[in-house]
Amino acid sequence: MLPCSLVAQDIQLSQFYEADLLLNPALSGSTHRSRAMAHSRVQWYGVGGSYVSNFISFDTYSSKYKSGFSGFITHDEQGKGIIKTTQLSLAYSYQMVINGSWSLRFGLQGGYFTKSISDNGLIY
Repeated sequence: MLPCSLVAQDIQLSQFYEADLLLNPALSGSTHRSRAMAHSRVQWYGVGGSYVSNFISFDTYSSKYKSGFSGFITHDEQGKGIIKTTQLSLAYSYQMVINGSWSLRFGLQGGYFTKSISDNGLIY
């Protein structure tokens, strides 16, 4: 048993299925070509203190190594920037071909994130 507990939550995008690198690191290079993506979501725009999420990613596939490589950056702000989270992640995937129509894909992801809170503008 670990001496501490870990809790996490990914950012929520309106079309999360289009940001497949957030879903699973094994999807790095899954299109077998290079691609770049950018997503942005502003939740409750008309309400003060909206929730803003941004996601930028790049991934590519190497047929020589049967591997995919990717990286992404996420940034979100809650409550007029009172709570900010930034994440930088790199991922690797390997495609193991079983036969002509079947394959398995494995993924590994590592990253760094920062979370900050500002007490400016908070009402106690």
